[in-house]
Amino acid sequence: MTSRGLKVLLITLGALVALVAAVGVAGYLWLRANRDRLVALGRGARTEGEAFGRGRTSSDCETESLARGDACEGLLCEAGAQIFLEACLRTAAEPPGYCDLVPSQHKIIESARFALSRCASAGRPGDKRCGRIVQAVQRHCHGN
Repeated sequence: MTSRGLKVLLITLGALVALVAAVGVAGYLWLRANRDRLVALGRGARTEGEAFGRGRTSSDCETESLARGDACEGLLCEAGAQIFLEACLRTAAEPPGYCDLVPSQHKIIESARFALSRCASAGRPGDKRCGRIVQAVQRHCHGN
């Protein structure tokens, strides 16, 4: 490699490292500035989920959380729908066998099939948002 090529490579790598560092710092600063709002959103979703789940079934929790997800714009809202679902499932009546066919999140292929199947059954075939929300069912059933 010529010295000019080496310089270009080093400058490119330096710029890439600087960009990654800048994004990391910006993310940290954003999280720090929005920490209280994020904690409040999480607590609110958890409280609503627990209240909604009382006297309802696990299926009701899934239906409601997916409806909340439909109204979402952005990952924070989706995270709220997941937190809602996890909390709702903790207080809802769980029918026998509810978790029997739910794979662990560590089983990647089975998890993808589970999400596709669950979302198709909910009338949302191929809906990526639905797939992310129903991961809360896996965490509920397997505690991970």
